[in-house]
Amino acid sequence: SWKHQFFSIQLGAFSDTSRAGVQVYNLRADGIDAFQEHQVRDGNNLWLVLTGRYPTYTEATQALNRVRRIQSDAYVIP
Repeated sequence: SWKHQFFSIQLGAFSDTSRAGVQVYNLRADGIDAFQEHQVRDGNNLWLVLTGRYPTYTEATQALNRVRRIQSDAYVIP
């Protein structure tokens, strides 16, 4: 269900847009350029907290090492 032509790093997923917004705010305060995106997964509305638009998986995994210093459970998507 990934609609983009790039890889990203997922930092969180929430059923409530305001909770996702709080995480975006906190991550930006920590120096991560986070953003929020709505997505439907298995019929459920989710608001993903993401960072990065990487053209290759290799670039995304290199960035993941830096991001995990702040958000240890982050991972590359799609």
